[in-house]
Amino acid sequence: MRRQALLSDLLYTLLDLGDATSRNLDFAHKSNYQVSFGEETITETNLLELLRRHPDIVHVQTFSKAQEAQNGADWQWTILGQKLQFSMRVQAKRIQKNSSLRIKHPVGKAKNEQIDLLLQDAQQHGLDAFYCIYCSQKDRDLWNVGGMPSGGPRLAEYGCLMVEADKVKAKMPKKLSDIENDCFPWHYLVFDDALTVSYLEKTYAGAQRGMHLKYFSTIPPLMRGIFVSELEQPKRRSNLPTPDDLNGFRTRDLGREGLDAANPEEALRSRTDDEITSFRERGVSKRVVIDVRGFEPREDRRDD
Repeated sequence: MRRQALLSDLLYTLLDLGDATSRNLDFAHKSNYQVSFGEETITETNLLELLRRHPDIVHVQTFSKAQEAQNGADWQWTILGQKLQFSMRVQAKRIQKNSSLRIKHPVGKAKNEQIDLLLQDAQQHGLDAFYCIYCSQKDRDLWNVGGMPSGGPRLAEYGCLMVEADKVKAKMPKKLSDIENDCFPWHYLVFDDALTVSYLEKTYAGAQRGMHLKYFSTIPPLMRGIFVSELEQPKRRSNLPTPDDLNGFRTRDLGREGLDAANPEEALRSRTDDEITSFRERGVSKRVVIDVRGFEPREDRRDD
């Protein structure tokens, strides 16, 4: 029960923030508005909401920026389990108003490419490296979701897409469609059950306004096509660790960088002044830890 409550709450938040990011970015990009909604604003808004909603399991430490960032990372993200922890460097990028994706970005006095510095620094510190792409509904194809027929609830929008930095480096995409097949919504980092998510835009008899989660496995087979399309649920990466992996409830060879033995004292402690200076010099403005040690296993998942 505790696992279900903790996981559902965190899943709800990640889906809700992805939906809000998509809709707000679309609003900001409309031609008759002049609203700035940049990467730093989106990142800080989302991380603040994660911390506000989940103060018992989310830990955030922010560092002021160095004048000359030495790499391309925006934050360092650790998902902490009982047995393992998964740590990654994350660079945020938003889709521009003209639908372009600006990956090429020389930084520092040496004008090194941001993506090269991101990958080098992650490798040096034994971390995985990801981009988090902020996008609106019009920017997406594979991850684009529509409304339900006859004025029913709309499906949640996936405005925060994750993609491995090495795949970005290999393709150097100029628009989302160049890399979208390699992307996945960020809630896949903590959740691997098939589900559909909808928002009730109107108040119906016996239903409240807001987001409603439906676990795909609980929907009768003949009804599934009504609730969710095949494109909405592309297969999750098999080598992405889940809370069950990190907590040792199943053993798999995931073959990923960034996986290490869990070290909660190190992961959760505040940084010293010297360490803060080091983070600033490396271009890390935030450390985020999501502690999933309290999540119990799925009943069907013990060393499966």
